Amino acid sequence: MTTDELPAGLDATAISILADVPENIASSTSTSTTGKEDGHLYVNRSTQNTATTQDSQSRVFDDDEDDFGSHVEDDEDSDDRQYSLAPERPRKITEKKRADHAAFHNWLQSNSNEIAQSPPQPTRNLNHTSTAMIVRESENRKIIENPREYQIELFERAKRKNIIAVLPTGSGKTLIAALLLRHTLEQETADRRAGRPKKIAFFLVEKVALALQQHAVLECNLEFPIDRVCGDMVRSDWIKESWMKRWDDNMVMVCTAAILQQCLARSFIRMDQINLLVFDEAHHAKGNHPYARIIKDYYITEPDKERRPKIFGMTASPVDALTDVKIAAAQLEGLLHSEIATIEEDSASFKQIQKEVIEQDCKYSALEPAFTTNLHRKIQEQVRYNRNFAKALSNSLEMSSSLGSWCVDRFWQIFLTQETLARMAAQTAQNNVFADRAEKEHVAIEEVRNIIKEHQFLPVTKTLQDLSSKVLCLLSQLELRFSAPTDHKCIALWRNETQP
Repeated sequence: MTTDELPAGLDATAISILADVPENIASSTSTSTTGKEDGHLYVNRSTQNTATTQDSQSRVFDDDEDDFGSHVEDDEDSDDRQYSLAPERPRKITEKKRADHAAFHNWLQSNSNEIAQSPPQPTRNLNHTSTAMIVRESENRKIIENPREYQIELFERAKRKNIIAVLPTGSGKTLIAALLLRHTLEQETADRRAGRPKKIAFFLVEKVALALQQHAVLECNLEFPIDRVCGDMVRSDWIKESWMKRWDDNMVMVCTAAILQQCLARSFIRMDQINLLVFDEAHHAKGNHPYARIIKDYYITEPDKERRPKIFGMTASPVDALTDVKIAAAQLEGLLHSEIATIEEDSASFKQIQKEVIEQDCKYSALEPAFTTNLHRKIQEQVRYNRNFAKALSNSLEMSSSLGSWCVDRFWQIFLTQETLARMAAQTAQNNVFADRAEKEHVAIEEVRNIIKEHQFLPVTKTLQDLSSKVLCLLSQLELRFSAPTDHKCIALWRNETQP
């Protein structure tokens, strides 16, 4: 399978794992084990050349913005309780061990300095097209010159007041945002010529993958400087001067909402310096979500309403939970200080984009219970008490059932790069008060580095020994649709469902 056949919205690590599976893979058949339930893949095919495969059983990766090794929250089962503070008897350290430890510390120091002095690099070095490139290629087309009648109607309404555009997925909400951005930036250009203070527009998204996608669309359709900031790009770049340069050099910023929230909290920018706030997937604006906090903490605290930015929200549904639709819609309108706007389903221009969906139910044999591979066990033996590895270990265990053993080992190969290990070691040192404990965990991380270096990563085979029945089923469906040249696209979704 090539990366061109993979969806742009997938997590970069998921794309890397699936991209290494051979193209001509066949569906594997097996008999369901007693006590297990068969799984299903729902394949939706539309008349507009878009296939959507939804897995009804499990979610492989978390929806977090950061990588798989992010910190886990402290809880009652904190790892600290698992350590005994009783003194141990002195250990004998051989000259070889001392040399190994010294070499590791030298390597760690060298890598830490490089990471601190240079911008973060991609966490993997693969001979595959990057996620950003996949997105850029798929979204590299002009759409702004051919809006439909209903898009123009909503754009005109958005010019007059704050609105939340509620339209089905695939109906072109981003085009409406692009039209509004172009209108806003043309006004901003005139204001700057007149000597008024500079302002910038923000296009806010939920996830890094969406930032890549929306930035690609806007960059292709707007003749204005547009920047994108997300994820690892800002891990250590919280210096006001660098952010002021971003504001000066660009007129639109595409970023995750948490980044703007941090910039506002650090006084890198004020609400009256923003001319437009676009909220992608606006239904997330509730509770303490960054969308909601931006409005509650900074938007409504600007006393002069004329100095507040215009708001444009986009969503396929104003409700994302089993709540009363009218109440949820009213709450969303109140929080975003906007009106929900949609179009009549019998609108002539809207009917043109409505899709006929054909759903196909594909069964696969029952998934095996979660298990540990040899590589997982070796790594776990070294870092089971290191909270920096807790999330990665948990994801690895879940992948064993959902994806298969080969994908688990491939995950560790992609995840545990030199940079990641150096970062883990630095975080471990910061989190440990006791020198003996810190030394033990440094040695453990050194062992993990050696384990990955010495492990033999074998090519994938077309069997259940390497891949789960679910992956084999998915690949067989993808092969049916993409073995011949086509301009079709596919989005693969994993979904958790509670079994009755």
